[in-house]
Amino acid sequence: MKADRGADYDRSVEPRVAISYLGGHSQFAGGYDHALIVVIGGVIGLYSWLVFVMAFDHDGLIGPRYNAPGVDYMVYWLAARAAMAGDFALLADPVAFTDQINTHFHAWLSAPLSLFAWLYPPHFLLILLPFAVLPFALSYAAFQITSFIAAVAAGSYFWAGDARRRAVWLVGLALAPATSVNAIAGQNALLTLALLLGGVGLFGRRDFAAGAILGLLSYKPQFALMVPVALLAARNWRALAGAAVSASSAVALSAAVFGLAPWWDWLGHAVPGGLMGGAADPAWSQTGRLWGLSVWAWATVLGAPGWLANAAQVAVVILAAACTWIAFRGQFGRDRRMAVLLTATLIAAPHCSSYDLVLAAAAVLLLYRAALDGIVTIPSLSLLVLPWCAPLATVPRSSAFGLGVPVVILGLLLMLLSPLRDRQLSR
Repeated sequence: MKADRGADYDRSVEPRVAISYLGGHSQFAGGYDHALIVVIGGVIGLYSWLVFVMAFDHDGLIGPRYNAPGVDYMVYWLAARAAMAGDFALLADPVAFTDQINTHFHAWLSAPLSLFAWLYPPHFLLILLPFAVLPFALSYAAFQITSFIAAVAAGSYFWAGDARRRAVWLVGLALAPATSVNAIAGQNALLTLALLLGGVGLFGRRDFAAGAILGLLSYKPQFALMVPVALLAARNWRALAGAAVSASSAVALSAAVFGLAPWWDWLGHAVPGGLMGGAADPAWSQTGRLWGLSVWAWATVLGAPGWLANAAQVAVVILAAACTWIAFRGQFGRDRRMAVLLTATLIAAPHCSSYDLVLAAAAVLLLYRAALDGIVTIPSLSLLVLPWCAPLATVPRSSAFGLGVPVVILGLLLMLLSPLRDRQLSR
């Protein structure tokens, strides 16, 4: 099995047809010129970065009405500062923590925040500590730039070849609307993407190290749900061991550094409500999860009772797990498996937001590259454009367009499993 896996993943990643990535001519099925895809994607990407620039003028002139740039990173920065001071009681009190944010950043915010709780496992603080020693603005920029560089580097496993080929990945990720939305919020979606790409990219080469990288996704547990499914389906026991060692070591190290109290506080929020219902913290369910893109939020906004919204979320987790199992147990190649895992991770997450759609953007870029290489025939331009634009539709609670985003993600996942062409994404 290991030899078969190695053959699958070490296969040449050169294009199968001669295409100039930055200026040649090629067409998708239906007559769509790939240059049109580049123009549409580039214009949308530039618009999204203009929204980022305007966010520094608070509401700005275009785009959604953002309170201020870096609001979510305020949570990270203050939490890490509190951890450095040993003030874990502040992290366990959402109201006091929000008051602290409003007080410290009153000149930065255009209006006080209602409720911003610290809900991450304590070992995420270990990642944030080096950034917390910097002033906020510098720390905010450093975290975003470092995460982007990590994602680009991890993606190089899937974009080997000449410089023009790698430039498609670099420029594509930079122009993805989800990347700018992530920067506006100051979020960690690019870090999540880097861990997923880096882990799967090492399959068949450094299996234990691959698992160790994937195990670090435990810092954001809802995005680690599909990892054990993928590893079990692939029968990659060394990677599974690496993930277990990595995750448990991160927990142990954080307990040694911070003590057990932060873990008890975090478990008090996470466990009683479960991954689906959020009943342990009704305030978070109201102000946080309902403003997300999960199937639970989608069903709740549409008026579904709590039991039905939870059942819908469980159902989509099972579906995502089945898709992941099929991809990693079958004859799918590295690229296709990666795209399936990214999309399944996103749709299965009990809470995700517009910035997390950077995972879908990476899957779209893999699909686009495969179309240029002549590996896959894309039946419709919208199959690339809709997931790419999805972050601009915001979330179901704030926009009718947002109601379509979970549907688009699910459609992308099912399309990746459908027989578009025998050789599609088969490297």
